Amino acid sequence: MDKYDCYRVGRIVKSFGYKGEVLLFFENDPAASFADLPSLFVERDGELIPYFPEEFQIRDEQTVLVRFDDVTTEDEAKKLVNSDLYLPVGTLPAGNQSKRLASWIEGYKAFNHEKGFIGEVRELIRLKEQDLLRVINQGKEMLIPAVDSYILSINKRKKEIHLDLPEGLLDLNP
Repeated sequence: MDKYDCYRVGRIVKSFGYKGEVLLFFENDPAASFADLPSLFVERDGELIPYFPEEFQIRDEQTVLVRFDDVTTEDEAKKLVNSDLYLPVGTLPAGNQSKRLASWIEGYKAFNHEKGFIGEVRELIRLKEQDLLRVINQGKEMLIPAVDSYILSINKRKKEIHLDLPEGLLDLNP
């Protein structure tokens, strides 16, 4: 699996017990969103390796105790600690795309479905009420709300974000 076709969803934070269980922490989505997934990809030595959960026990909103089918000892589990967890883009829970944005979006080309290229994302501004994308085009700065209803797609391979912005929004930015 190519890392550019995936999103980071969390991390393995610690081993648990002697039968190979590990504690997973999911960053942006409730742990229950991942309960029925047939596999998770774990980053090991720069590669994404599929692991298949046999047991999935929700501990709290963000944390899950998991036993993977091919991890059977405490030593094997300890080797996974601090590894990042990934899912292919198509398997992520619906919605919350805006919450998945991070500093990696900086430098992406931004496109509006009607106007085409609108600029380069220079910064993701985190605010309590709503995040904003700071987009620059020919010295002109635009602040665009980073909300799910505006985000059509994110192509990590091409470093592009495609937006469906309301009519007139781009005109509000001088």
